[in-house]
Amino acid sequence: MAKKTLLLYHSFDRKFDDVYEHILDFKKFGEIHPLMKKVIELSKIEPNSINYEVNEEVLLLGFLKIKPIYEVEVIELEAQKHIRYFSHIKSAILLNIDFVFPENGSNTAFNLTERVEIKGNPLLIAYFSSILKKTHLQTFENLRKQLKTS
Repeated sequence: MAKKTLLLYHSFDRKFDDVYEHILDFKKFGEIHPLMKKVIELSKIEPNSINYEVNEEVLLLGFLKIKPIYEVEVIELEAQKHIRYFSHIKSAILLNIDFVFPENGSNTAFNLTERVEIKGNPLLIAYFSSILKKTHLQTFENLRKQLKTS
């Protein structure tokens, strides 16, 4: 099983609490994610974990529409500092995404670090990582636009 790690950095000029809430609440994250069509909360695992079912719609190779359905566990590892998404996609990709927030949880400018670890077949990882990077950059651009208008 091969492994690839991506580091993405997202800058925000205000509203730490709103950004944090959109990442912790996976339904809200799904609303701004360009591929997610439906996110359903399945169960809460106390004290800090929630399982969701995700329905996506993806154009494979630019023309073949696939609709993967998979589960995501969202874990708040450290309040206001560290959130993890964990999922097994189509039994082919194991995905760990860590969002690490700055120590200062204020409503001033801050940078968010997104560390993505992908495990699976090397060819699938290469293709999947390019899609993930593009969609997550778009997701956070969508979030910035949404926060500016709210």
